[in-house]
Amino acid sequence: MTLPGPPAQLPGRRIGGAELLRSVGLMADGPVMWGRPVPSNRPGVYVIEWPDARSDAPIELTLVGKWLERLPALRLDGRRPTTRELAARLHDFWLPGQVVVYVGMTNGGLRARLSSLYHTPLGDRRPYAGGHWLKTLRGMDRARVWWAETNAPEEYEDALLGAFAGLVDASPEAAPRLPDRTVVLPFANLQTATGTPKTHGVTGAAEPRPVEPPTPATRIVDIPEGAADGAEQSLPSRPMEARPASPPPIEPRPAEPRPATPPAPAATPAGSGRAGRDDLAALNDVLQEVACRRLLRELNVADAAAELSARGFLRGTRAQPVAVLRELLKQGLIEGAVQDSDRRWEIRCVRETQS
Repeated sequence: MTLPGPPAQLPGRRIGGAELLRSVGLMADGPVMWGRPVPSNRPGVYVIEWPDARSDAPIELTLVGKWLERLPALRLDGRRPTTRELAARLHDFWLPGQVVVYVGMTNGGLRARLSSLYHTPLGDRRPYAGGHWLKTLRGMDRARVWWAETNAPEEYEDALLGAFAGLVDASPEAAPRLPDRTVVLPFANLQTATGTPKTHGVTGAAEPRPVEPPTPATRIVDIPEGAADGAEQSLPSRPMEARPASPPPIEPRPAEPRPATPPAPAATPAGSGRAGRDDLAALNDVLQEVACRRLLRELNVADAAAELSARGFLRGTRAQPVAVLRELLKQGLIEGAVQDSDRRWEIRCVRETQS
């Protein structure tokens, strides 16, 4: 049984999984149907896409009821909800007309992460509890999975969620039931890539973490040498044996000096020498121009790499632009580059804007 929704016209622009991946400069692979293995063992990001645009959430009340039954500590706004109350709260976070319902990432292999997502029952913590709201939806077997391989999955997850929030219409007219308009995320994403949660009021949604039993205290008893069980009986019958003299210590040989390893060549946006310096200056010009136009006057790595790639810099494989830019950041070659407490890079506007 699904919760009814108003037959309103679907608002805003519909963003598909492939389009969302391409919007941050990634090449989309897929799709495969939900439950099918993803043919990639590399790190990357993935997008779960609903098969059709809906104005209401296809919440299955039976699944929500079983979720409540197995988790007595589950609360909604601090109190024990009914099945319909919990289902209604989930329904409020469905963005009418949007088909992207979850964005995820993995530093391991995409195939293993998606398999863990498929096979984790609702309410379990393992093997992977991310996106567990997906398990309350009726018809998940019709959902599709898009993905993209990248060596910078955390940055691209952040960029994908930011792009989603910037592209969808979360206004009261488009999403009248949405409780939280400050943190706009796909239906089953409960927090941003940097850990800012959306205000949904659901707690105790997974089984309690197992309590590790305390390690039993160990008791050390000092036994005099030769006082172990049976030692007294065996000592008289053992003949005295002369111990061999200890061999003289071996003088250590001085280590032979090793030839110095030549340093790895520094990454440059294109070439070296004067041409490389000119390219680096042009690259910094572009980054400062874009950062200074932003409302917050800063860029994350994924946005910066996508902008540079679109303008002809850092061309290469699908993961190369971000990897090359991160190397340039580490070498201190990018103007306005800073790292936050989570060691994420940002590029801030440090030049005066032209009037």
